[in-house]
Amino acid sequence: MARAALLLIGGDDGLLQLTAPGAGERWLRTAVRLLEPPISSIWLDRHDPLVCAAGGPTGGWVSADGGNTWCPFTDAPVRCIIGWPAPERRIIAHLADGSCLEVAAGSGAVTALGSIGGLLAVGTAGPLGIDAIAVAHHTGGSGWTTTPAALPSMPRAAIGTPRGPWTLTDAAVWSWRDAHWVHYAACPDAHLLAVLDGPPALVVIAGDALWRIAEDGAPDRVAATPDGSRFRALQAVPYHPDTLVAATASHVLWSRDRGTSWITLRDDLTGIRALASARLA
Repeated sequence: MARAALLLIGGDDGLLQLTAPGAGERWLRTAVRLLEPPISSIWLDRHDPLVCAAGGPTGGWVSADGGNTWCPFTDAPVRCIIGWPAPERRIIAHLADGSCLEVAAGSGAVTALGSIGGLLAVGTAGPLGIDAIAVAHHTGGSGWTTTPAALPSMPRAAIGTPRGPWTLTDAAVWSWRDAHWVHYAACPDAHLLAVLDGPPALVVIAGDALWRIAEDGAPDRVAATPDGSRFRALQAVPYHPDTLVAATASHVLWSRDRGTSWITLRDDLTGIRALASARLA
């Protein structure tokens, strides 16, 4: 029997949950509100989706029971949340002041990891801090060590994949190979990045449109925003190698064919800022 899929949507209206019974072809129209405060970042354990964390301008929260109960872990503004799924499970929040906190899923207890500039991303051996001149690797406690790695401009987005991190600058996509950034492809103006890690790897970026890019290939424009705005969230769905989800402020779009075609899941929301998806065990 196919497993149900979950989609968490964060925005000005809090944290909402959509569910698709079975294979995920038909999403239920009714959304369940899990949190009231505004949410701009979400992490969902793809191996155990009862565990999730969410944060925004008024703080951060973690749940180990599917959002029925929440433990606050900070009342400071949260810039982003990253994590590694069970059994290694780690949850790390990057606050607006640059400090990083490791968060216990069951209690919300935190351990300070020091501060970084730039963007926080998942690395193969721990969290990474990525800016225009270096990549910082967490070395334990509050310590970080930096590897010089210049980019032509400040990164706009950074994500981790099983094969290493990727980043997006104002005119190009870059992949991390052999301790330095390698030019993957030129790209149009964008601020969101997702990687379908293959094979073969395929990059999707978003600004006022969605573009799909194969290595050293020309960008292929695959979708425009349905409401004339800019895209605000983009994710490669972790349980299927060909599936993507994207959102504008009001619309949520879903693709099951690597971005070739898109369907609209919702068109009646406000202030969307983050997405996270998983499939129930």
